[in-house]
Amino acid sequence: MIRILTMLALTTVTCFGAFTEFYAQTTGSNLNAGSSATDAASVTSTNGDWGNAAANTFTAASGTPFSGVSAGEYASIYLDGATTAVYIARVESVGGGGASVVLSSTIKAGSAPASGATGRSCKIGGAWAGPSGTVDFPFGFVASTLAGTTTTPVRVNFKSGTYTVTDGITHANSTIWFESYATTVGDNAGEAVIQGPATGQEFTLFNGVALTDCSFEGFTFENNGNTDPGDDTYYLMIIDADNFVRRCKYRNAYGYGVYNGDQSIYYEVEAYNNSLGDEAPTLSGIRMNFSGSIGVRMVSHDNTVNGLAIDGGGLAYRPLMYDNTGAGIGSTGDENQFVFAADTYNNGNSGSHLGLGSEQTMNTIYFNSNFIKNTRYGFEAEGQATPGMFFHNAFGAGTQANSLGNMDYDKYRYEISVVTYTNDQSPYSNAASSNFAITGTGANETGYAVFTQVHPSYSGTTAVIDRGAAHQ
Repeated sequence: MIRILTMLALTTVTCFGAFTEFYAQTTGSNLNAGSSATDAASVTSTNGDWGNAAANTFTAASGTPFSGVSAGEYASIYLDGATTAVYIARVESVGGGGASVVLSSTIKAGSAPASGATGRSCKIGGAWAGPSGTVDFPFGFVASTLAGTTTTPVRVNFKSGTYTVTDGITHANSTIWFESYATTVGDNAGEAVIQGPATGQEFTLFNGVALTDCSFEGFTFENNGNTDPGDDTYYLMIIDADNFVRRCKYRNAYGYGVYNGDQSIYYEVEAYNNSLGDEAPTLSGIRMNFSGSIGVRMVSHDNTVNGLAIDGGGLAYRPLMYDNTGAGIGSTGDENQFVFAADTYNNGNSGSHLGLGSEQTMNTIYFNSNFIKNTRYGFEAEGQATPGMFFHNAFGAGTQANSLGNMDYDKYRYEISVVTYTNDQSPYSNAASSNFAITGTGANETGYAVFTQVHPSYSGTTAVIDRGAAHQ
C-alpha cells in the first residue's frame, strides 16, 4: 500500500538554543552542585561558616579555597557528614581573595541549612550521582529556580548508565528538561536506564502525577516488581499535563509501561514486554489517557495485553503495534480520536479493537493504515463503540490475513478506498525481523527517520525499526 498523504513534516526536534546545564552520572556525588560533568567538585570545604558571619555567605575554616571560583558557578551547602545535597545556589561573588563565596538568594533549589559558625560544608561544581536505592535525587529536588532567566531553562543531563532504585521516584517540580547523552550533551545517543527491582510488590517507578511542562528524552524505564497488591494503577512512568516524552523506552512493567493522566506528547517512544502480571483488557504498553494527547511514531510490541490504549480523545500518528498478546490498538475512550498511518501486525486480538470498555467512541477516524495478520479482525468495533470514518486503509490476505476477517463493525458513517492485498503479500520489507519499511513505490516522502529499539526475542541485541521512505 502506498501512503498517499503527508500530514506532518517531521524532522529532528530542535529545542532551546541555551540551557542552564546540570549533570548526573553514576560516578558522581549527590553532595555536588551538579553544574559540571566531572566526578569530583572543583572545591570541597568542610567545617566552615554558613550564614553566621554574613547572610548567604559560606566562609572557609581557613585559607582561600575559593580563589579559582567565578561568579556564575554553583555551590552546594550542607551539614558536615550529609549524604545528599539540601541547598544549591548560584555564586554571586567571591570574597576575601577566595576565603568565602556569596550565593544568590533567589537562583537556588532546596532549603539552606541553619546558620552556624562551624559544621557546614560547601562544594563547587561536580556532577550528581543520580537516583539509587531509596534516593530520588536529583528528581524531586532540581527546580526551575536554578535558572537565572526563563530563556535558559534548567536541563539535567544524565550520562548513559544504569540508575538502580528500590522504590518509586517522585518528581513534581515543573519546567525541567531531563535528557540522556552518551559522550556529548545533546548527542541524541545516550540511554540512561532508570531501573527498579524485578521482584517484590508492584509500584509506580516514576511518578510525575503533578508534573507539567517537563521534557524527558533518551531514558529507559524498566522493572517495577512482580507481586500484585490488588490495584492496577501502577506504571513504569506516569506524567500529567503538557509534558514531552521523546526517544524513551518502557520495558518489563508488571502493569502499564507509560501513562499520561493529562494531555502530553509521546514522540518516538517504545514499549515492550509490559503488563506482565495484570490481565485487565484495557492495560497496554503505552496509554494515551486524556483528550488532547498526541503520540508520534510510537512503537509497542510483545506486551502481554495491548500495544496502545487510547482512552481519551487524541491523535496517534504513525503508530506501529505488533506481536502483542492483546490488540494492537485498544480503545475505551468516549471522545474524538484520529489514528493516521498506523501499522498493526500479528497481534493476539484485533489490529484495532474499539469498545473494550462500556464507553462509546465517537467520531473515530482511521486513515492510511495497515491491518495485517492479526488473530481476530483487522479492525473491530463492538458494544457501544461508534466509529466515524475509515478510509485509505488496507488488509492482508492469504498467509497475511486477519484470522476472523478484515472488519467487524456495523456503525461506520463513512468508508472509502479500502484495499485488500493480494494473497500472501506483505506490505513490509521483513516484519519478522522488525523491518516494517513499506515496500510500495511512488511515495513522495524522503528521509523518514529511524530509531533504535530492542526486540526481546533477539536476546538483547539491537535492531532498527525501519519504516522506510514510502511510509505515507
